[in-house]
Amino acid sequence: MWKQITVTSFLVMALQPRYLNEFMEEVPARVAKGELKYAEDRRYGLESVGQSLYDVQKGNNTGKVVIVVSDDDW
Repeated sequence: MWKQITVTSFLVMALQPRYLNEFMEEVPARVAKGELKYAEDRRYGLESVGQSLYDVQKGNNTGKVVIVVSDDDW
């Protein structure tokens, strides 16, 4: 019995030169209008990194995991 797997992926940075301008014209405006929604799972402090990685691997997160290490604005 044979088993087979196909993995297809792409590097976002490889596509950036081709699509960055179009992306920046369209996506931020659509997010601001509420047409596109996203989820962030915010975790606070560097001490949460280990558990956060574990949760991502197990699928226990909701949306993109963001580790907040400072409340200071850039």
